[in-house]
Amino acid sequence: MTATTHPEFHADTDALTVAKAFPSSIRGKTILVTGVNHAGIGFATSEAFASQSPKRLIIAGRSIAKIQQSIDALKNAYPEVEYRALQLDLSSQKAVSEAASQVLAWDDVPAIDILVNSAGVMLIPERTLSEDGIELHFATNHIGHFLFTNLILPKLIKAAEGKPKGTVRVVNVSSSSPMAAGIRWSDINFDKVNKTLPLDEQPPYDMLRAWGTDRPEDHTYIPREGYNQSKVANALFTIAFNDRYFHKYGLLSLAVNPGVISTELNRNSPPEVVAAIQKWGESGRIHIKALGAGASTSLVAATDPKLGLPTSTPGAENYGAYLADCQINDQANPRARSSTNAARLWQLSEELVQKKFDQQSYLYHLQKMATNKAQDKNVVGQENVKMRVEQQEQIELVERRTLADMDDLDLENRNAAKPDDSDGKTDWHWRRVVAIVSLSGLYVSAQLPLQFAGGSMTYMDAEFRAGALTWLITGNNLSFAAMCPFAGYLADLLGKRYLTLGAGLCIIVGVIIIGTANSFTQALVGEVIAGAGGGVCELTALAGVSETSPVRLRGFYLGFVTFFIVPFAPYLIYCELLGHYVTWRWMFWIILMYAGIWWLGVAFTYFPPTPVRTAGMKKREILKRLDYIGAALSIIGMTLFIVGLQDGGYRYAWNSYHVIVTLVVGILVIISFVIWEIYGAKHPMVPPAIFSSNRAVPAALLVATAGGIGLYSVLAFVPLLLQTLYPDESALTRGARGAGYGLSILLTATAMNMALSATGRARELLLASVAVMAAFTASLVRCTPFNPNYTTAMVTLAGFGIGGLIVPAATVAMICCPDSVISTVVGISLCVRTLGGALGTSIYTAIFQNKIQDALPQFIGKYAVDAGLPQASVTDFVTAYLADPLQASNMEGVTSAILEAASLGQRWAYADSLQYVWYAGLAFSLAAGVCCFFIPNLRPYLTNRVAVIH
Repeated sequence: MTATTHPEFHADTDALTVAKAFPSSIRGKTILVTGVNHAGIGFATSEAFASQSPKRLIIAGRSIAKIQQSIDALKNAYPEVEYRALQLDLSSQKAVSEAASQVLAWDDVPAIDILVNSAGVMLIPERTLSEDGIELHFATNHIGHFLFTNLILPKLIKAAEGKPKGTVRVVNVSSSSPMAAGIRWSDINFDKVNKTLPLDEQPPYDMLRAWGTDRPEDHTYIPREGYNQSKVANALFTIAFNDRYFHKYGLLSLAVNPGVISTELNRNSPPEVVAAIQKWGESGRIHIKALGAGASTSLVAATDPKLGLPTSTPGAENYGAYLADCQINDQANPRARSSTNAARLWQLSEELVQKKFDQQSYLYHLQKMATNKAQDKNVVGQENVKMRVEQQEQIELVERRTLADMDDLDLENRNAAKPDDSDGKTDWHWRRVVAIVSLSGLYVSAQLPLQFAGGSMTYMDAEFRAGALTWLITGNNLSFAAMCPFAGYLADLLGKRYLTLGAGLCIIVGVIIIGTANSFTQALVGEVIAGAGGGVCELTALAGVSETSPVRLRGFYLGFVTFFIVPFAPYLIYCELLGHYVTWRWMFWIILMYAGIWWLGVAFTYFPPTPVRTAGMKKREILKRLDYIGAALSIIGMTLFIVGLQDGGYRYAWNSYHVIVTLVVGILVIISFVIWEIYGAKHPMVPPAIFSSNRAVPAALLVATAGGIGLYSVLAFVPLLLQTLYPDESALTRGARGAGYGLSILLTATAMNMALSATGRARELLLASVAVMAAFTASLVRCTPFNPNYTTAMVTLAGFGIGGLIVPAATVAMICCPDSVISTVVGISLCVRTLGGALGTSIYTAIFQNKIQDALPQFIGKYAVDAGLPQASVTDFVTAYLADPLQASNMEGVTSAILEAASLGQRWAYADSLQYVWYAGLAFSLAAGVCCFFIPNLRPYLTNRVAVIH
């Protein structure tokens, strides 16, 4: 909890004493103080700062004469300090904008370390509106400071670069008003009688009576209440400023009550108020401070390094935002310390100044300033050109500082909703629960079109007779991999909600097309559409759930998402039963209903905040800055590469012109994409800093790639193993045998994800998974037509290793990557996993086909001859048998025994050929093991940081 360093400081501690206690917080700094005149606490505040050798003191006030008088006095006492005058009339928004423009144009003042908003007016006798039509207390004491602070924000941000959060301070000098008063939200300008206002907007009548106001409930404007409202606004502005800028930029704001001081601020006080102050002072009811004591709390707020972000606990919202008598004060009433009211005030203030304070407003303001300069100065020729060049350079400077957030990856996660050292707690309201469950449902829906197509392949082939049905798998993988990186990039910039909803619709449309398909081409189009939507849904679900959880619990959250697929783990059983007894189309109707339910859940409950990298930017500005060239190169390169891999050895020979050209061009385009991202892209789709700043992310992606290659040796060839070695088993039995590895992959992926968060020992866990995957994948070489139970056991045990590697590797990347690029990293991890799978499938297919084309004639012929087939008939028999066993049975001399022997020989041929696939998988498992050694211990990353809250 935030606290002060010197609890012994008290109401009469002098500001000079406080400054001497914290010299390092002042020395060499640039400090700006508003409302400085020789007889006020602004001057006492400036004097205390000057005593500890700041680099520069900017003295702001309405009167140039009084500013110069103050500077002369300060310079006489502390001549080594650089002083600069700034004329600032806070009652005029035009004057405030001009003063802010002047500050921004000071090239020799690149940053401001401390801003003390000390200026103010008090007890204006008659209700007076500013030139902007706002009650004068509110216009001067709050709106003027609100506008000025936000307009010079780039220089505060610049000062905070590379420094601990809270080093750069904005101090708002309030009063005792927050202890009793509030804001008249429905009547800022005091047009209504007090007693007609809503109860929570009515003033503190007892206070007003004590200050000499008779029947305050019947008044409209009361000078004291005008002042009270503006000072409550100072306190709420402090809270809203922290909510907006502390985590994003490290800027800390604090409000202070200086106490009762006899200054020029009281010049408008009516006689009854002066009399009340004197009477209370003499009786000891109030304590009247000296100027130095009145400034001391501002010095504590500006310099005490122990003060930090205010905290909120039940009954103590924003504790630490308000100080009095040099200590934290917890007496502010709920209306003046409410985060809800603070956000409401910010919105009202933006409406009153007619500006939205985002990155765009700074650039707009500077461009307007430059235009005004050009109009105001009658310059010609070279001088005019020079001035315009200087203006453009200044615009570009502020653009880099304020519009570069899209390119600022926030590697230190300064913009997290809750920082690393927070409590990590988030509210589990019903909408958040439904949103997470719905995202998990779409994550499952994303995978089902591919799984169900693979499991129903034989039944779809019987209907379509296409002979190229593996392209259904390829088409899904192709669109999945091609879309993921670009979709992740878009999610980090544009947000996840509408991407998720659009991708969910793609899944729904895709499965409708497949379910109603009358041809292979129609089914392929459906798989491509569903694959594109699936890639986006999977990455937004993983990233969306991850960013709402504390980093130390991301493994548990992602374990839940992974386990959500458990109803479909035995999908091979469903495919076999529905395909055999009903129709394979029902698999896709199930996806349609399942995805539709979760799509509705997302539509009604998932409302993530705008990504911090583009907060405040207009969509058209974001779209202008997207890396379209990088997107085109990545999509085209991956598409050509995957197509080349899939065609090689399948539709075309590996040495064919078609395959070679497709692969080479694809590889060259991918290389061009990498070069473009590093050297060419102004706003890269995949920022190189993702990999250079943290070795864990690239190491995890390498493991995911190698693991993907190993995964697909099982996913692609285990169904073939079961179908070819044990063709006589029932559909239910085959489905049950295949369900074992699906369940083992799921269970281990879930358990390992959770173990990552529980232990942080990512390297050891992933190495153990690699060892299990390698050992039991290699054990599949012992599978024969006569040991189905052994085969089932080894496949299931291999699944334990695969599940512990492929999903947790991506989780490591999500734990270690910067929050601002989590979707990009997830997209890359899914892409490399799929690319690894495509590469592995091509390698395994090439190995398998090379072996099986020789093994089938050899084994079928050998077993047929052993069963009595004449040697002279072997060639004709094998040719006929491979074309159609029924045709072979009609050949002369072929008996049932010969046919049974041929069938057994065919099974042995598959068993023998698949051995080489398992050996190749072993090699890639070992490669994954080597990559695991580069994974660090996750303990330093497992903090309470929460990226976003919604």
